Amino acid sequence: IEVLTATTIFVIALGAILTSALALFKTTMYGGAFLVATNLAQEALEVIHKRRDENFLNEMLTPDQWRDGFNFSAAIIKPDVSTGSFEGKFTIESVTYTLHDCVTNNRACQVFFDETTGLYGDAGLVSVYGAVSSKFYRMLEFAPILCEDVGTLQTEGLCAAGEEIGVAIASRVQWYQAAKLREVVLEPPLFNWE
Repeated sequence: IEVLTATTIFVIALGAILTSALALFKTTMYGGAFLVATNLAQEALEVIHKRRDENFLNEMLTPDQWRDGFNFSAAIIKPDVSTGSFEGKFTIESVTYTLHDCVTNNRACQVFFDETTGLYGDAGLVSVYGAVSSKFYRMLEFAPILCEDVGTLQTEGLCAAGEEIGVAIASRVQWYQAAKLREVVLEPPLFNWE
């Protein structure tokens, strides 16, 4: 009976240790993917901020000009490899499909990864670097922010009703992990500097 009791206690303790190790492994895998997804979403936002800043520096300040290059309802970000290598530049491409369509059907917003350079990007990286598809899908969604949407700006005469003074951006990255669709969404507003 003592041997049976000791064996039972040992098996229960071993089961608890294995369960804890498996949970730790899953959490570590999720944490790593979450970190990559968050950085991919942040990178897309930085590309849009850079474009807005370039428009401002080029004195493109009117309501029709300040969103030049990202005046879309949805877009994807692509590393510019037109010279045969990546030189830190990105292109912003308008798309008509949703993130759901991309993930489930056309995969046009799938992110690729080159292990040699550590670069994430679109399918264009395959021909330049031999990148492989990753489990991540990235898309940007834009919605105008009107004068009347922001506090008392209109009543104080700082802008007119219906005037677009900013854009709400949703940078979304989705991936499958353990047969479950996961998502990171960053949603900062971006305003015209005029």
